[in-house]
Amino acid sequence: MNVRESKQLSVALWAVWCIACLVFFQGFYCHHLFFNEQNHLFVYTWDQFTSYFQRPASLACLTGDFLTQFYYYQFAGPVVLTVSLWVTALLFYFTCRRMGASKLIATLLALVVGSVEMTTFFDARHDLSSLMALAMGFTAFLLTATKSHHKRWYPVLVYPLTAAATYWMAGYGVWATLALWVVDMVCNRHKNRYYLMAWMLAFALTSMVAWIATEACTMSGRAAVTTPGIGSVSMPDFDLENDFAAYNNHYFGREQSIIATVEQSKNPSPLQTLFYNMAVAKEGRLPDILLSHQPTELGTLYSIGPTTPKLIINTMSDLYWTLGDMTYAERAALMASTFSPRNHNVRMIKRMAEVNLVTGDTLAACKFLDILANTLAYRTWAVNHHPATMTEAVKQQIIDKRQWINTMDTLRIGDHCRTILRELVQSNIANIVALDYLLCTDLQICDLPAFKSDYDQFCMANDKPRLKPLYQQALCICLEVEQADLDTWKRYIKLPEVLTSWRSYNDNPTSAIHSGTYWRYYDSAPKKDSLP
Repeated sequence: MNVRESKQLSVALWAVWCIACLVFFQGFYCHHLFFNEQNHLFVYTWDQFTSYFQRPASLACLTGDFLTQFYYYQFAGPVVLTVSLWVTALLFYFTCRRMGASKLIATLLALVVGSVEMTTFFDARHDLSSLMALAMGFTAFLLTATKSHHKRWYPVLVYPLTAAATYWMAGYGVWATLALWVVDMVCNRHKNRYYLMAWMLAFALTSMVAWIATEACTMSGRAAVTTPGIGSVSMPDFDLENDFAAYNNHYFGREQSIIATVEQSKNPSPLQTLFYNMAVAKEGRLPDILLSHQPTELGTLYSIGPTTPKLIINTMSDLYWTLGDMTYAERAALMASTFSPRNHNVRMIKRMAEVNLVTGDTLAACKFLDILANTLAYRTWAVNHHPATMTEAVKQQIIDKRQWINTMDTLRIGDHCRTILRELVQSNIANIVALDYLLCTDLQICDLPAFKSDYDQFCMANDKPRLKPLYQQALCICLEVEQADLDTWKRYIKLPEVLTSWRSYNDNPTSAIHSGTYWRYYDSAPKKDSLP
């Protein structure tokens, strides 16, 4: 293969690799990137800027977080990540060329490094700052390796200072620089003993700076050596990508997309079902679809704690916001930040701003809005929600939410879901979402005494029976257990087809026509503990 053909092949390999990377992250993995962006709020303030330089890997973290904010924009995230991977691989290409490798061999090695780094981003927790650290490590080597080496003092002076500065700017990237210096000495046969002396001084000085960082920045030894975090080779997690898709569609208000996706799926994940239930509950159809996907997830039985998965903690704020409980929506948002180190989740900040606007605490709301006003992606949202510049659409949303506020004066310990739901319905009997969640949660755990009590208090006592087949089917069991008289049956069971089907079920409970009924669910489901 001649030089021209080798060059053309190298260019073709680079082009194919970049296109494949861009297509994959845009077409199959974009929701991972958006989730990552949501946890890296980049604020344009001097305090935020200077805070980066108080810890190792300062420039890598600053650059990574700055670029991550562009993940918010459609198509921009995959482009930013692809370009970042390409630049890192290109830097390694020039490194290989510096070692004497041919263009084709250097291209292949660079693409291997780029591909390995690409797989680390299959993990949603992996940050772009890690890639920046590695790129800066390659850059530090290229800057020092291209200088003239005829003077003895050059390596002794440059290597230690470069290594210390690289560690503080790029964190673990300095270990790549140190390793490449060794390879450079071997490949280029630097026989001057000053190179080995310089490398040893550089390693010792870097180790000392890392040790100082553990004391000054309260970091563990492992964290100090690997900051800002070394990624690991991963496989694509498309199930998690689907969860993120439901999470993001809910965030953007694309409820119909969630409904269509779940209804077309044979086995939706618990998180998809959770957002699906929230979407249909807003339409008043929760009891109609509760048994359509099993096991179902309502979220009302979750408890937030240090061991709760991060995605579930983040979701709880959405659930309580949907139900109308501002106190627990704010609590969930605060806990999502408490249980996540260095958490900068923009959704939680927006949620706390919204909650305080609904409850009338404008000073607290403005504190969070001022943070968002100093960002690139969320400045407009902050202006539209600020009390002084609030749009009419936002004002109406706040007014609509205020009617669902929990007005009951009750102290609670923990996530007492039944207490929360009952208080919401007692505060506003028109809160059908909270009512359906209360009744459906009772039915989900087969707590029929609690269901009957709640139905009597919030439906029968107000002369507003919730005539849903699911509730009517559950009432049949309750009335049968109570051995109710005929008048009581007539007062509760208003749908004639339910009564006919109930008689048919008693005659032949295994018939396929009863497969979607609550009677079949109740008979086959393990009985759980009652709600608190």
